Amino acid sequence: MIPLAVFVVLASFLSVSSMTPPLARAEGTACESRGFDLATCDQYFLDDLRKRGVPFTDPGAAIRIGHGTADYLTQHPTMKGITAIANRLIKDNSNVNFTVQNAVNFIKVSAHYYGPPGLEEQLEAAAS
Repeated sequence: MIPLAVFVVLASFLSVSSMTPPLARAEGTACESRGFDLATCDQYFLDDLRKRGVPFTDPGAAIRIGHGTADYLTQHPTMKGITAIANRLIKDNSNVNFTVQNAVNFIKVSAHYYGPPGLEEQLEAAAS
């Protein structure tokens, strides 16, 4: 079981209103909408994870999980959705001591590169 501190930390970084409607994925990723091809977006995603100290051993798996995280949050942009993803990331990566901060950073980076345009801003606006 994840301690209450996980939920408090996540709430302070990524508080999202349950009243926020999901965004459509049809327009591609936010990174692509800024004019980059998907391969470049993948490289930027991995570089950003490294800069933030988020551990991963398989770049392909990190990319797939990043897309899955953004897709899930597009459909569930709520605190419950964020908490579910964070808990899953921590549980599935316990062998590399994946921390709450790693989960928060992974979620932020995934939304930034792989969410539809507007997802990152939607999550940030809801957190303030």
